[in-house]
Amino acid sequence: MVLVSVIDPSGQLSYWPVAVEPAPPPPPPPTAAPPLPTTSRKRKHEDEAASQPHIKKPRNAFMLFLNEQRPKVAAEKGMKGSAAVNAAVGQMWNSLSKEEQARYYEEAEAERLLHTMLYPGWSTAANYGKKRKRTERTDAM
Repeated sequence: MVLVSVIDPSGQLSYWPVAVEPAPPPPPPPTAAPPLPTTSRKRKHEDEAASQPHIKKPRNAFMLFLNEQRPKVAAEKGMKGSAAVNAAVGQMWNSLSKEEQARYYEEAEAERLLHTMLYPGWSTAANYGKKRKRTERTDAM
């Protein structure tokens, strides 16, 4: 209870008891909503790519030859740099006769056929990033 002073029309001061309800407690401060999970386009693309297995291309004839000869050439010539070893193996490949190269071409064809049977819907484009469609911007002047 609170006494309130009131001046009546005759000019006399009087006090009246008034019941005052307590003010309701202030509402709790709004809690910030947890931030929405956001992922950048790059991160989203990486997540999508990680969910799909990476299927390698079948090796061609030269790659089969290179994988066979690289350790031998590196050991014989004492080369450590990959570029130098690859250049030496490339020269060896060019010096091979067509008959000697034919063995590697046959192996490559067999590997390609096996790859086609294992992954029938696979294409080389599946291993590379998708290009985003470009949108034309109009400058408002």
